[in-house]
Amino acid sequence: MVNFVKQAVNDNRVQVSKQTISLMEPSAITATSHPMFQKVEAAVYKTVPNVIVSPYLMIGATDSRYFRPFSDAVLNFAPMKDAKGFHGIDERIAVNDLKSMIFFYRLLMTEK
Repeated sequence: MVNFVKQAVNDNRVQVSKQTISLMEPSAITATSHPMFQKVEAAVYKTVPNVIVSPYLMIGATDSRYFRPFSDAVLNFAPMKDAKGFHGIDERIAVNDLKSMIFFYRLLMTEK
């Protein structure tokens, strides 16, 4: 990859090197028995019927990394059924997903 970039830049004044330090360490894991996981799970069941809630590996970086020093339960989740167009050209989400997300986050913030 370094050689490819060097050839593409084609300028000896530009130094290209491989990054050797990871800027993004793996996130901490929140147990499914944690009260916050269970709160999200309950809100999911009320938002999307007949679904199985399970942890999964989220690829990519989120702003959640800035909250991890303050909480042992930071969950990366968005109640979206159709992610087509999400973080892409003409970034968008479906109106139905927006409505579901509003309902979900309202539940999450107001229910005990």
